Parts: sequence; C-alpha cells; structure tokens
Amino acid sequence: MIKGRFKRFLSVTLTLVFTIGLILVAWRNKPDAYQAQSENMLPDLASITRGTEDGRKVVTASWNGSAPVVIHDNYTIDMILDPEKRTYTAALTVDIYNDSADTWNEACFRDYPSAFADKENGALSEFSEVRNAVSGTELSLERSAEDNTVVTVYLDAPLKPGETTTITARYKASVPELAARFGFQSIEGGGTDFSLGNAFPVLCPYENGAFQSGKYFDYGECFYSRMANYEVRVTAPADYTVIATGDPAGESAEDASGLRSESFSADAVRDFALVIGNDFQKATGTVDGIEINSYYHEADSDNGQAALYFAEEAFQNYDSRLGKYPYARFNVALTKTDMMGMEYPELIMLTNDGTDGAMSAPHEILHQWFYSLLGNNEYAAPWIDESVTTYLCNRGLEDHSGIITEASGDYADANQYEERIYF
Repeated sequence: MIKGRFKRFLSVTLTLVFTIGLILVAWRNKPDAYQAQSENMLPDLASITRGTEDGRKVVTASWNGSAPVVIHDNYTIDMILDPEKRTYTAALTVDIYNDSADTWNEACFRDYPSAFADKENGALSEFSEVRNAVSGTELSLERSAEDNTVVTVYLDAPLKPGETTTITARYKASVPELAARFGFQSIEGGGTDFSLGNAFPVLCPYENGAFQSGKYFDYGECFYSRMANYEVRVTAPADYTVIATGDPAGESAEDASGLRSESFSADAVRDFALVIGNDFQKATGTVDGIEINSYYHEADSDNGQAALYFAEEAFQNYDSRLGKYPYARFNVALTKTDMMGMEYPELIMLTNDGTDGAMSAPHEILHQWFYSLLGNNEYAAPWIDESVTTYLCNRGLEDHSGIITEASGDYADANQYEERIYF
C-alpha cells in the first residue's frame, strides 16, 4: 500500500522513473545484456496440483523449483451484496488444518470488517449458526475485548496435529462509507463502488504456541495469513461488475429479480478481495501468458489505460527478476480511495485521483511476490514487504539504508510509520 506524504514523493519520482521506460527499475546491465539474461533466467511455470484427502480439497504448490507447499485450508463462500443497505451476507464453510505440533481446542479468526464499527454505516460483523460441519454441533465463539477484529471459535473436539476439521457459519458485514480499501464510494456521474479488501474472516497463523493476531492499522498493512484455497460465489445486481481474486469458475447466472451470480476459484492465495461497482470499463493485455485487466470508469479512461501499460511493463520486468508469477490472471481496479494503491492476491486497487494511481501500479504489483508469495508477518516485520518492495521498484533509493526491526504497533503515528517503513 502507498499512502500519506510518501504519495507526494512518489508522484514526482515515479513520473521520472516511468517516463524513461523503467530504466531505473532494471538491473545495471546494458539493455542487450539484460535481455539475454532475462531469457535465460525466465523460470518454469508454477506447479499446482489438486487432490482430495478425507473428502476435502488439498492443493500442492511449488514455485520455481521450491519445495512443495501442501495447502489444506479451504474457504467456500456464497456471498450476496445488498448495495442499498451497504451490507453483504455470506454462507461460509472453512476447512481448518492443524499444521502445528500442538493440539487445538479453539481456532482464532480475523474479522477485519469489524475494525470499522465506529465509522458511518459501519458495524460489528454478525456470526450465526456456527457449527461443526460433520457432527452438526453448534460452536460457541468469543470476540476479543481488546481487539474487536479477533474472534475465537471454540471447537467441540480437540484438533490434533495433522488433523482437519470443518466449520460452517452465516456471516453478515456492514460496509462503511470510506474512500479506502474497505468501504463504499459514490462515483462521479452516479453509481457506487464497493472496495472489499479483507472482506471475509480468515484463520490466524499458529506459531510459538499461539494464534498470531497483531493489531489492525488502517494507515498501513498489518496482515498475516496462511495460504488457502477459495471457492467464492458472488451475487450482486446484474448491472454491477465483480472484480475478484482468482479465475472465473463456470458461467454467470442471472435471475428474474435482476441479480447475477458469478463464481471464482483461487488456489494457493493468502486472501480473497473484491471490487464491485456499476459502469466499469475494461482494458486487457497479456504478458508471459498472464491475462492483465484494468478496470475503470469512463471518466478515468486515460488513467485506466495508463494503469494497464504500467502493469504490463512491471510484469515484463519482475517475472524475470523475481521468479514467475504463478497465477493466470491479474486485475487492476481504479477506485475512489485516499491511498495511492493497495495490494491483494491477483488484484490491486489504485486511486483514480490523477495519474498517481496508474504510476503506483508497479509498487503494488511487486507485492504479489512480497507479501503474497513470501508471506511475512506484516504486523511484526512490515519492512519485509513495504521496504523491500519500495527498493525494488525504484533503484534510485538504493543509497538509502538502515536497520528497521519495529512492529507496526511500535510507531507513534502514521507519519512516523511512513518515514521509517517507506524511506
């Protein structure tokens, strides 16, 4: 994510960087040498295989020759958006795998929409009908008094190391009126956009004998989640465009009431994000077999086309430098947001305010590797994703160095966070 006074810095710097064709982003090799090196370095496509274990989906993924990662966590979500009430409901089914050496008697989830309970149209999310999917036993849950985004579900039987259990629940969240990564925004000329980042409860990683749940901050990233597989169906008015993590799964269906349902599938991702709004236009390109889509409203046509250009340039560069992007699709959505951009797996949100959003696309795309694939704890060590991404995006910053070890909560305010983490 890019926000605050760092936005002014990047507005000038990135204009220069991209005007000269990403020269500062490339290695110091001469162009002909870099091109030859890139062709030799380009790795194979990711290997992703799908199977089942005890009737549950299991995905095994390997990138660029790395050791395979076996992913047992599955989220099946059936979501309905109500644009008039600014709410959405969802039927959730979650497969939880105990990857630790400890026995679990509870499972801890992050419910980030509840962080906005004090905002206009915000509210604490509602959980109901929480059950063990196999036994049908109703499960109790408790919301943390210290952090209302932390929800603990108490299991009806101990979950031993290497075992999987399945939980079902009904979920309802309110969307605040915010120009942010989670919120609804009124669009010039009419219409409404819903930016739904971190929109569904996700299981906390379990490390050192506890579920990890660093405090939520709206001025920077503080997320940490495990790789999981998502099957999501979204129902919204037929004249709304649904932009999502993952690939379309099956045909969309429209009913007599003017609602349309669309399904998406995303394996081996750390989160699932959505942007839903009416009157979106789309520009499309392809790089290294990756379908790249830029979504924008008519008033933002020039910036939408520019965002596609910068995204294509970025993928041409980073695919060879960092290892092959392992997914088949990538979406860019220009929205009304106070931040320059925000990253999610296979989806980034960019501001539609001037050219800043389009030019920040490479920074947000780099997050597809640094947090999305690497998966660091953004609360405990935000420098691993933000500082490294900033460095790789702008070679002109290579002389700025320092050792940063603080967690997100150690900074006095947003200005100090941005100075330390970005600069």
